[in-house]
Amino acid sequence: KELLDWSRDTFSPDEHYWATLNYNIHLRAPGGYKAKSDPTQWTARYVIWGKRGCQGIVVHGICILSTADLPTLYNRHELFANKFQLKVDPIAYQCLEEFLINKSQLNLPLNDAAYYRKMPFLLPS
Repeated sequence: KELLDWSRDTFSPDEHYWATLNYNIHLRAPGGYKAKSDPTQWTARYVIWGKRGCQGIVVHGICILSTADLPTLYNRHELFANKFQLKVDPIAYQCLEEFLINKSQLNLPLNDAAYYRKMPFLLPS
């Protein structure tokens, strides 16, 4: 409760609160970590740092994703992609949104659930 109260006055409280709940092994939160994770394996957010692999532009060291990045994004396992800017490339965001809507309307899986189940550091839900 103290953590929740503290997070009310912080920037991006969700990044502190949920990470704390999920990463503290002793809390045994369903879907949380059960062991030290591999820092090279990210599942929550896809980010390109710097220009390498970035088809868009780089702002403050982070790639602003573009339509040229879409083929890569369509095959990623991460749940979120960072970063889009509507002023830079509104079509990229709209295309990804349409891709996800089409998959959901056709009842196609949005992600490969088996990929997530195989992760050695997640607790069973």
